[in-house]
Amino acid sequence: MLFSDVPENKTYKWTLSDSLSVYLEPSGSTGGNITKTKSGSNGLATDMLMKVELK
Repeated sequence: MLFSDVPENKTYKWTLSDSLSVYLEPSGSTGGNITKTKSGSNGLATDMLMKVELK
């Protein structure tokens, strides 16, 4: 399972075997005028091939 932590600008991956790990950092913004409320991705989706897309 993947989930976003927007304020921390990270996407985490959770599995039964490995528990919790950082999947992507930064997950959204890569610089500029970052605020704690708008720094990371705020949505995850998959395409037809099950590749993750950050929104």
